[in-house]
Amino acid sequence: MKKIWPFLFYFLYYAAASGVFPYAALYYQGIGLSGAQVGLLLGLAPLVSLLGG
Repeated sequence: MKKIWPFLFYFLYYAAASGVFPYAALYYQGIGLSGAQVGLLLGLAPLVSLLGG
C-alpha cells in the first residue's frame, strides 16, 4: 500500500495540471499581459526544472 501513494500523488498532480495548464496563456492575456510576458512566464517553469535537476 505504501508504494501506491507516490504513484497516486504524481497521477493526480499531472491530471490536474493537464486540465489547468492549457488555459494559463489565456488567463495571462486576459489580465493584460503582453505575448512576450506570457511566453516568459510559461517558459520559466520548464527552465527552472531543467536547471534544478
